[in-house]
Amino acid sequence: MSLETGEILYLLLIGLAFLELILVFPALLTMHFLMPKVILEKYFKPPYFKPMEVEMFTGIPYAPMRTVMLLWAIAYPKLGKKRGLMTAYMDAPQWYRLSGGILITSILVVLIFILLLVLGFFIYMNIPGNNL
Repeated sequence: MSLETGEILYLLLIGLAFLELILVFPALLTMHFLMPKVILEKYFKPPYFKPMEVEMFTGIPYAPMRTVMLLWAIAYPKLGKKRGLMTAYMDAPQWYRLSGGILITSILVVLIFILLLVLGFFIYMNIPGNNL
């Protein structure tokens, strides 16, 4: 693989990663505003969350983080075991569970992809003779 091919591949992969991120954040904000109120009223309070967490994740900029945490528990109920949210998925509509699972899976794939991309570029740059 020549240096030019490596640069083109790197730019292509970075472009794909940023394209995915550009699509994920608007979807996350949409899921935030579509979060069923029943889930927030039933599960976003003690004993599931500490009072400090409830206060912190209520306003901007941390409210979307609350959405991601609850989406994990809705999409993958076993991951909500620590907080006792294993039955939260039953209160969410089927379309919300499915779209939340797709969104959470895509976020996970993007994060792993970016990690591998950075790791691969780091390894590539540390091979003797491969300097940009």
